[in-house]
Amino acid sequence: MRDHNTFRLRFGVFICLASTNGRPLIDGDLAAIDLALGFDWPSFLALTNRDPTISAILVATYHSAGYQMLALALVHASMRRLDRLLEFSVACAVCLTITGTIVALFPAEGAYAYFKPTAEMFSNFTTDAGMWHYPTLLKLRSGEPFAIILSEAQPLVTFPSFHSSIGVLVAYSVRWWRFVFWPVALLEVVMIVSTIPEGGHHLIDLIAGIVVAAVSIVVVRSVLATRSAPAVPITSRPLSNS
Repeated sequence: MRDHNTFRLRFGVFICLASTNGRPLIDGDLAAIDLALGFDWPSFLALTNRDPTISAILVATYHSAGYQMLALALVHASMRRLDRLLEFSVACAVCLTITGTIVALFPAEGAYAYFKPTAEMFSNFTTDAGMWHYPTLLKLRSGEPFAIILSEAQPLVTFPSFHSSIGVLVAYSVRWWRFVFWPVALLEVVMIVSTIPEGGHHLIDLIAGIVVAAVSIVVVRSVLATRSAPAVPITSRPLSNS
């Protein structure tokens, strides 16, 4: 638990430092990519806000990410599958490192801050949907003194979507159990979709988050495969007399 809190603190500091750079926000570019893909963010927000039941499901699944990670860790630990727990933990660490680097290079404020929808447009979602991070982001970018309080910290990552990355990593981590995988995969798909209206992400944020998760999985699999590969003994050959 101490190591987990230490990692959270270090990553929190890393993301805060990454967010202090003076690079221009790229939300205009992200919105343009969405449109090029045929996706209109305000229209999708209005569509998901139309039915209170659908909105409630999206809100619940979005805010379940942390509980999913905790439940997954407990299941792996209770089954004494520390190898799978290690795989998931390292994949998350790699994913967070890549995400933090991207945040520093390509800062964004989020779709809610960019499009500025009226309260009626997201009335079935939380009142501060997609804007939890915004006051902190403005302070960091202004250069004002800032104190990091973990108990009050809000996620600052908008591009890429870390929720989308977590959705992929959780589903990947339960791939061993066929009867569990498909319900979990469905849950993760819903959670990834929820990052648009509740998390305030652009569509391209989701795509980027999925790509980051895929890269993290490839990296971890490569490292674990290298560590588990049998050592090849070095045989000595007798020196020729010629």
